[in-house]
Amino acid sequence: MTSEGLALDVGTFIAGLEAAAGVQAAVAGKPAPDSHLSAAESIGLPADALLMAGDDVQSDVNASQGVGMCAVLVKTGKFRASDLELLEPPAEAIDSIADLPSLLS
Repeated sequence: MTSEGLALDVGTFIAGLEAAAGVQAAVAGKPAPDSHLSAAESIGLPADALLMAGDDVQSDVNASQGVGMCAVLVKTGKFRASDLELLEPPAEAIDSIADLPSLLS
């Protein structure tokens, strides 16, 4: 998200470079499972002991759940109302990260 609205990110350019070079790049960031698992490993906890709070339903929330984390969609930043249709249970949505403590209790 930019001040002018949604914009293309590096993924689009990587796809072009892959096609031009005839190789496939390894994904090291979200939503690749290794991204979430390495975050868990870096703090010495299993994925199922963690909660991911993010504003991107696919890269943050659904990807986190895919490796066993709990997840919460925060309705800020990239969030669009249509994202709620993509939210996979048991994930929940909150209006602000300030709402997280009450959700956890």
